[in-house]
Amino acid sequence: MKSEKHFGFKKLVFGICLGFGASCFVLSLFFFSPLIASAHPRNPPLILVPDKIVPCGYGDLPACDLCQIWHLSDHVINFLIFGIMAPLLVLAIMWGGFTYLTSSGNPKKVEQGTKIMTGAIFGIVISLLSWLIVDTVIKTLADKQVAFGSPTFINFAWNQIAECPLPLQKQLTDEEIEKLKAALKPKPVGLDQKLNAQLAFSLISVAGSNASCKDTTGVPVSAATTLGEVSEQRPVTVCSAGCTGKSMCAPNPQIQISTKMLAELTRLRDNFNFTISSITTGDHSGASCHYAGNCVDVVPQKKQDYTAMLNQLKVLGGNGFCETKSGRSAACPTAGVSDQADPIDHIHVAF
Repeated sequence: MKSEKHFGFKKLVFGICLGFGASCFVLSLFFFSPLIASAHPRNPPLILVPDKIVPCGYGDLPACDLCQIWHLSDHVINFLIFGIMAPLLVLAIMWGGFTYLTSSGNPKKVEQGTKIMTGAIFGIVISLLSWLIVDTVIKTLADKQVAFGSPTFINFAWNQIAECPLPLQKQLTDEEIEKLKAALKPKPVGLDQKLNAQLAFSLISVAGSNASCKDTTGVPVSAATTLGEVSEQRPVTVCSAGCTGKSMCAPNPQIQISTKMLAELTRLRDNFNFTISSITTGDHSGASCHYAGNCVDVVPQKKQDYTAMLNQLKVLGGNGFCETKSGRSAACPTAGVSDQADPIDHIHVAF
């Protein structure tokens, strides 16, 4: 009698485990899959399953090189562990639990169900430990930023490999730009306040908040101010030359931000990480197109992106150049090359 009660209690425990396993499996279908499907280079998923196993050599991806081999091996390992092993663990536990529950006291089936579940758990533990060891070795060999003698010992995240640097691009000639424009066939865009509001709202996340000038009430104004006003369809705050540290900026209902400029900035964001540092605010020359709502200053996050971003902006219809901190136009910077006295700090583009 005791053995039957004991067996009944064990069946209850395994029934709970089986239900928990089934719940995990269902949740994995609804939670993991959307995260994997929506993975994007600019917005990485919360889990470690890569959205693309092969990181190079096809489509719009960069050419394969030695750096990409490390990413390929890392993607394969993560896919096997988190994309295949985790769901198999849930299925194995469910299978073992079902075998145990339907054993009807048969010692062989009880033992078989128990072995399936314990084997699955031990297997995933061993797999995860193996992944941890291999993944750490790969990232230690692939990343040279190792600091010995410091409290952190290794100063990079063991579960991340830095992005491979993109090859530096040459600046396109006027003839090359015109050919690309003809192939792209961009549609002319007129001023549209409702469309401006939508575009501005989508760009607020990349708007810089650094402000050198203030409005007439003494509040600092920046590119974030401009985009916020446009998104709410309010008159934009416009500054004037010599406004640094002064309260000289005021709303000007006569100034309309170029819809084309905002539209092309949203397209640019699909390929690059950058910050919008100025639109109608900031200290520029007296006749600056910034104060007319037709110009923008953007700051690439990576130095090697300056030339590539300028090329794309020109193809999209902008007229731009790399500009130094003092407002002087200069050749776009390349990795390891910069003018320390007057460094280039943004790209200026007119639409």
